[in-house]
Amino acid sequence: MKKLFLILGLGVALAGCAAEPKPIAPLAPDFASLGKIYIDTQDMRILDRSYSVPKWSPYVGHDLQPKLADAVKRWADDRLQAVGMMGHTTLIIKDASVSRQLLPVSTELSGMFTREQAYKLVGHVEVTVDSQSPVNNMTGIATANAAHYVTLPEDPTANELQAAYNALVTKIMADLNVNLERAMRDHMPRFLVAAPQQQTGDPAMMAPVDLGAPVGSSKGW
Repeated sequence: MKKLFLILGLGVALAGCAAEPKPIAPLAPDFASLGKIYIDTQDMRILDRSYSVPKWSPYVGHDLQPKLADAVKRWADDRLQAVGMMGHTTLIIKDASVSRQLLPVSTELSGMFTREQAYKLVGHVEVTVDSQSPVNNMTGIATANAAHYVTLPEDPTANELQAAYNALVTKIMADLNVNLERAMRDHMPRFLVAAPQQQTGDPAMMAPVDLGAPVGSSKGW
């Protein structure tokens, strides 16, 4: 609930004196510096199933930029690379949602003079990497989740909303990067290779990944 009219006049007066703040730009995700995860299949595609998330309250992800699903797609483009001669890999975006949840706001008189945290944005992603190869009928499936939330004050400005959402996407994608990379090492190690080599059609010529070390880097961005 908006604060009472007694502070409205002061707010209007101050607004007239303050300089217009520079708009905060939406986050531009870039994961190239984290290095490649090389997969021993001939191709890699992305299947987005997050479109099933409703576009009405409390879901608000469709109104925010960048969309969580687009950030995941950028991660896949920057980090995953198919380098094999046979087989297929599919990255499936099962969920990439953002919801708006109200927080309790004080109704006491003292609350009229403070700008309380009024709601939170909750983001969640779930991603699966599914690899299949005709070589020994190999299959490998790795699934990872990441979730985070940020709070916002009453009547947030456009800049406050964008800054908070940028922080939300940053945290979620940093966690997803670590969680999914770990899941791929744990559940589909036979599909991971240290680096692409000259292909001969013989899977034995692919250099296997060292399972004792991370694939690429798992640092946040």
